[in-house]
Amino acid sequence: MSDHERTRSMLNRVMLRAGLFGVVVVAGSLFWRSWAISLGAAAGVVLGLVNFWAQRRLVGSMIQNRQRGAAAGMFVVKLGILFGVLYALIAVARLDAIALMAGFSVLVVAITISGHGAGDEDVDPPDTQEDGDPV
Repeated sequence: MSDHERTRSMLNRVMLRAGLFGVVVVAGSLFWRSWAISLGAAAGVVLGLVNFWAQRRLVGSMIQNRQRGAAAGMFVVKLGILFGVLYALIAVARLDAIALMAGFSVLVVAITISGHGAGDEDVDPPDTQEDGDPV
């Protein structure tokens, strides 16, 4: 498996885990029986996943095209859009800000858990030296 395929596989696992954690957070938000809280948690999960997806696309494009300036400009635009959506969800739609951030933070948990064993995947530990003697 190439490094590119391994990286793509790991990032896909992060997205899947974040989605699963998001379902848990939204289910847990039902305890408060508030649409503002449950929709805030769901919106946070969706916003986090969309932000991560956009980040993957921008970084991939930046690496592939070797264009730093254009990608840096796109990061600023993406950040502005993210802040605008957050403002609209909190100030206009009146979703709960703490629930929104709880939903958004599932991505951080997924990255942390996915990164824990990432270096061990698909790699056999060295057990012999080149001459065949055990290490």
